[in-house]
Amino acid sequence: MDADDIGYLLAMGSNVLDMVGTTVVVLVVLMVLAAAAGFLLARLERRRARRIHDDLVEMRDQPGRHRR
Repeated sequence: MDADDIGYLLAMGSNVLDMVGTTVVVLVVLMVLAAAAGFLLARLERRRARRIHDDLVEMRDQPGRHRR
């Protein structure tokens, strides 16, 4: 193994580290996007639940509209 072989191995190691680093960055970006999507979906669901709750309270408060 001469100096050229060592340089080649170091270059390959650097290439592998670049690929690993890129993979980690992509995974982190995907996790952030998934968290943002989950947050937005939860916010929409809370808004929908609040609207249903308000409708039920309004129906309850109307006179003569009680179910038995």
